[in-house]
Amino acid sequence: MHTTPAAERVAREVRAEVARQQISQSAVAGALGMSQASVSRRLAGRIPFDVAQLHIVAALLNVPATQFLVAA
Repeated sequence: MHTTPAAERVAREVRAEVARQQISQSAVAGALGMSQASVSRRLAGRIPFDVAQLHIVAALLNVPATQFLVAA
């Protein structure tokens, strides 16, 4: 699946915040109810996060979901 530049930017922002907070992909996967491999594909930008997933990740990281929606 090919993602859009916007989806890739969102993935980059999520990945950066996960790294800043030193949260494991396994913890993100647990919060999302999916495999670590599925999370890895999303964090790499190969599959886009959907809105519900962004809200779950934002809650896990205690940040507003809008933080992931950056201007180009």
